[in-house]
Amino acid sequence: MPRTVGPLRRNRFLLFGFVLACYLSAPNVTNTDAYLAVPTAVSIVHTAGLELDQFRSPVVKAHHGYVESRGRHYDYFPWADALFFVPGVVIVDVLGRLGIGSGARALVEANRMGPLQLVTASLVTALAAVAVAVVAYERLQGSASRRRRVSFGVGLVFALGTAAWSTASRSLWQHGPSMLALALALLAAQRLERGHQPRRVAGALGVAVAGAYVLRPTNAIALVAFVLLVVLRHRRWVAFYIVGVLSVLAPFVAVNLATYGRLLPPYFSAARISLHGDYLEALAANLVSPARGILIFSPVVALSVVGFLLQVRKGRLQPLEVLAAGCTVVQLLVVSAQNEGWWAGHAFGPRFMSDVLPFLAYLSIPAVEALLGALRASTPTAAARLGAGAAALAVVVSVGINAQGAYLRSSTCWNARPMNVDFHPARVWDLHDPQVFAGFRAVASDGLRDAMLGPCRRTS
Repeated sequence: MPRTVGPLRRNRFLLFGFVLACYLSAPNVTNTDAYLAVPTAVSIVHTAGLELDQFRSPVVKAHHGYVESRGRHYDYFPWADALFFVPGVVIVDVLGRLGIGSGARALVEANRMGPLQLVTASLVTALAAVAVAVVAYERLQGSASRRRRVSFGVGLVFALGTAAWSTASRSLWQHGPSMLALALALLAAQRLERGHQPRRVAGALGVAVAGAYVLRPTNAIALVAFVLLVVLRHRRWVAFYIVGVLSVLAPFVAVNLATYGRLLPPYFSAARISLHGDYLEALAANLVSPARGILIFSPVVALSVVGFLLQVRKGRLQPLEVLAAGCTVVQLLVVSAQNEGWWAGHAFGPRFMSDVLPFLAYLSIPAVEALLGALRASTPTAAARLGAGAAALAVVVSVGINAQGAYLRSSTCWNARPMNVDFHPARVWDLHDPQVFAGFRAVASDGLRDAMLGPCRRTS
């Protein structure tokens, strides 16, 4: 075993443990769109189906995702995400049989699914952070110890300075599993580019990309992009990639046919995307609005733009960088075309752009290396110091803002008070009551305890 393997494993376990501890310590659970994922997982374990009719809970039946198909009721949102709850449901059921608790179904009926949501989402998103760190480690240059340190930092900033913390870890939205799948796809593609075990890696890439799609339909963008990468650069291994894709899509389609009588669930309908009347506003909002702008809530992602431009200027642009940048731009164009709610509903910050965070982390690596290289010079220039200071400030601001979304319930209460953002989407531009500072303002006016745990009410 190489001498670097032990320290590398410790590094990854340390990252996973620290990130998981941060996630679990934050009490704000945003169990909204993801609410029916646990009941669906209970149905999978207990009945080997997706039906929700077995539950009597009025909260389940009144949820906006509770929809009818062929005489039965299901979760409108992707059922594949519920699979991540299956281990937790099994554990809760086993504990119930041992006299500890009342089992998973009782959690659903009593509307006490928050802890299971938080633990599962935190585990999945922490794994995504580790996957991003592994991608960074394998891409970075230099000694093994340096690569371990820098990749740890990349994974940590991804985990705590973005919507990975304030959104994906708060409950099992589609975004946590989506980020994990896309990070694994990047890792597989990076290894395929280097010719590392190409048959196995091409198959794994197909599994990861198809998995990303069934977890979050907007990942059709990545599915197409990675298909092009394999066809254009690794044609010899296309068959293995296709086998990987089909190993996921075949059972997915089979379940859909048995459940809905159609190839894809209703949520996957392309009719939800259109050039609506607010399209340009949505584009701008997803970038720079004080309630949904990714550059406002995570200014550290600007490093990805810097990294991409550095590669262009040096003539070193790699195919995976083109893919990552292309997927990010197309994601922005597509999610802004959501005609059912381009403002992302009741969310904290840039929820719709959270899926591409692994791509942005990948694109930032050249900028990180350039900054660290400039600082290691015997006499760092003023520009190097200024750049490092700006990057450090961006990290601190990003972590602070997203910690607010994770710890302070008042930051998500902003969506409903004083006016519901679903009925007044122009609020995403409100500079007098910006969501990006809503939690901090609540702490100042109501105190820390109320801002963290108190009921939603107007804070200004």
